[in-house]
Amino acid sequence: MRTSSIERLGMHFIGGLRTGEDLDFTLRLWFSGGRIEMGRPGSTYVVGEDAVERVTGQMLPLTEEFKALMGVVTADWVRELPGRARHAIAVKILRVHVLSAMYRRGGSFPWTADDRAALASAVDAIRAMAPSVERPLSIAELELLRLAEAPHSSLETFTNALTAWPSGGYRTQILTPWLWDNLRRESNFRYYGAEKITSVRR
Repeated sequence: MRTSSIERLGMHFIGGLRTGEDLDFTLRLWFSGGRIEMGRPGSTYVVGEDAVERVTGQMLPLTEEFKALMGVVTADWVRELPGRARHAIAVKILRVHVLSAMYRRGGSFPWTADDRAALASAVDAIRAMAPSVERPLSIAELELLRLAEAPHSSLETFTNALTAWPSGGYRTQILTPWLWDNLRRESNFRYYGAEKITSVRR
């Protein structure tokens, strides 16, 4: 990364966070309009190989874990992006940070009212940034989303549903409820289809 680009864009890691301090930085870089070149095939970053313990893998209270994402979805520079860009960020954050936080903990996790309120607040903030965020989500992902946005349902209902997730088998993890949404750029169907084509070409 060129130092001049970092200075021009005002990019910096956010201090005072236990995790996610690079989220704003990397999104600014990606949407900067500058030239980005992907590394050669085969050179990948493997999470966890360089340390016995990683903060990223710790189960923090969700109000703390979500500080970085809440900062991004409410940032002025994000709200000024075109709708398609905001939508892409919203889908990424919802999947990678919110829904993954749920299934990493699972139904046996000692869920608190604060954790569930943090889930609902995160979903509300993401929807405010991109109202169509759920359109590319698979059936299974939507199951988690419905649980996240209902903080007042009983704890038993919530944890039982998480324990049983995903229902309906592999198909529900790939396909969206509506046929044409499978063709959206952020759909799992398109992602795994592209992966399959790439593997065949190799």
